[in-house]
Amino acid sequence: DLLVIGEVALALVALVGAGLFAKSFRSATSMSPGFESKNVLVSKFYLSPSGYTGAQQRADFMLRLRDRLQTSPGVVEAAYAESIPLGYAGTAGCDVQVPGYVLQPGEGLSADRNFVSPEFFHLLRVPILNGRAFDARDELKGAPVAIVNQAFAHHYLNDKDPVGMQIHGCGVQLNIVGLAKDAKYYTFLQEARPMIYAPFAQRYGPVGDYDQGIGVF
Repeated sequence: DLLVIGEVALALVALVGAGLFAKSFRSATSMSPGFESKNVLVSKFYLSPSGYTGAQQRADFMLRLRDRLQTSPGVVEAAYAESIPLGYAGTAGCDVQVPGYVLQPGEGLSADRNFVSPEFFHLLRVPILNGRAFDARDELKGAPVAIVNQAFAHHYLNDKDPVGMQIHGCGVQLNIVGLAKDAKYYTFLQEARPMIYAPFAQRYGPVGDYDQGIGVF
């Protein structure tokens, strides 16, 4: 009798656990990550081991690679970025200075960052809610610009329209040209975090600063 009771108890625990797992799985699959992943192929690689050391050299290589990919059979669009959303490595971060923002006790000013190509937002269907996406103007010699997400505007700007504002981020003065919808970068269950997007052509650093991997979509 005790053995039967024990088996029934274990079976009930397993059944309840399976039910909770199924519920969590359905909940996770129904959540939107903030970007479109269907029919998107991703590859990641590093440029420095192949001898690409300068920022302009790397940017030129990525332009050539994008152009070749876009003319490949079956490819609709190609983009590249420092970080892949919901990838294994997450994103890097950088210090920020936001005029008028009052620090809370023990708080440091920081945000996640991602250096992306102009096609990034359109390819992954990350909506630009206000302002513009990056374009050909945002090259190495152009004025440093950035796009921030809703979480950045909410946390640092009290939900004010950030377009046209200037902040200091990732070591340079940046003019905000766009507001992007929040997207998830670490897990489906994460709360939206402040994010700064910068043009890959302007901000991809030299090997001495950091050796970034590149995601190609």
